[in-house]
Amino acid sequence: IRPDAIRLGGVITALDALGSASSSDWAGSPASGNDFRSRFAEDLDLLASLGVRDLRLGFDWPRLQPAPGSIDDDWREWYESVLTAADRAGVRVWAALHERFVPRWFDDEGSFADPKAAGLFWPRWVETVADLFGGRVAGWFPIVDPVGCASRWVDDPRKHEDALINLAVAWRDTWRILRGGPPVVTALHVR
Repeated sequence: IRPDAIRLGGVITALDALGSASSSDWAGSPASGNDFRSRFAEDLDLLASLGVRDLRLGFDWPRLQPAPGSIDDDWREWYESVLTAADRAGVRVWAALHERFVPRWFDDEGSFADPKAAGLFWPRWVETVADLFGGRVAGWFPIVDPVGCASRWVDDPRKHEDALINLAVAWRDTWRILRGGPPVVTALHVR
């Protein structure tokens, strides 16, 4: 294998980087993040110096869209700054649109266990993020570990089945919405 044919990548989840958002459905104890929020430029330079050329970064839905149809401008600007720093460092960012946690308002509507809520709010979220950042990312991870995301409803077989189906439909809808842009890929955890 030619050394220039190997691409080293990494992952920074929104929870690891930023901690838990008060606007998310996160039920664990508050997490504070790992200082990426304030040191992202240094961290991206360090990753680049280690040979990392691709980075999957969680675009935190609860932070970016704390209410239906609204965007938090401070977080939008923060993500734009991260993308600018990544460009300068030579690191391509792959946007993860859903890593595990959803906005509390979406959870209140039924989240992915409700086909109506999933079919209404998810495509709008994808379109919004594509409009804001689509020209700046290398690709998309619509839903990281959809099977794991559905596991929160494992005690209710009907909701669990609905969530699995709705997450698959959401991934397909994301592909349809983004097919004219950067690649759309998936990440599955093998248990």
